[in-house]
Amino acid sequence: MEEAMSYTLTLPVSTIIVGIDKIPVKVCIRHTNWKAFCFEILDFAKKNDGQVYQPLTHPDLQSIPSHHGDERFEMIRDHFPKDGGALLDIGSNWGYFCHQFENLGFDCYAVESDLGNIYFLEKLKLAENRRFRIIKKSIFDYYDKEQFDVVLALNIFHHFLKREDVYQALVNFLQRMDMSMMIFQPHHTSEPQMAGAYRNYEPDEFVQFILRNSSLNHFKPIGEANDGRRIYMIWK
Repeated sequence: MEEAMSYTLTLPVSTIIVGIDKIPVKVCIRHTNWKAFCFEILDFAKKNDGQVYQPLTHPDLQSIPSHHGDERFEMIRDHFPKDGGALLDIGSNWGYFCHQFENLGFDCYAVESDLGNIYFLEKLKLAENRRFRIIKKSIFDYYDKEQFDVVLALNIFHHFLKREDVYQALVNFLQRMDMSMMIFQPHHTSEPQMAGAYRNYEPDEFVQFILRNSSLNHFKPIGEANDGRRIYMIWK
């Protein structure tokens, strides 16, 4: 007999409006397929220093350690428009930010090209009955929608600096996007992965590159993540 587990569920914004934000529940039994999926995540974590990349929002998975915590979400949330809108998360990994901002009423688009990440992204979306769209390709190959209220570019754009052709693809992407705001987190230029890169911008220099090649024209730093990487808000 499986031991019962108690949780408190945080509910989406539509439910909070009527005055209910949390409901305590007790789980007495789990589906065999769900248990198998949980073991897949635990096995992934075991192979990656005992942790996943971003926090898992499902109540049954929140005890699994993650490289990043909730601090970035909490920092970013305070600078977001309050009335929702369309949000593009580039390099969404397993969809943490789409889960969180869908709760706040945003219409989210999760861009992820890695097949391993897509597997967990789709499963976790289904497990939590989410509505966000999953774009299973490079952001440079996505043209269906080019107007967004918010673009999340967290720890992703430096990957596009390593080769000249990909750098130019980033320039083209920035030039064609109609966005009101970007939340941007750059890399540390001293990281070994950037050795021999076509470009290796310092944080403020990287922001200026985005301003030169996009419709955005203002910026300010809004904080720093636990790994020491700055986070910027860039807007029209």
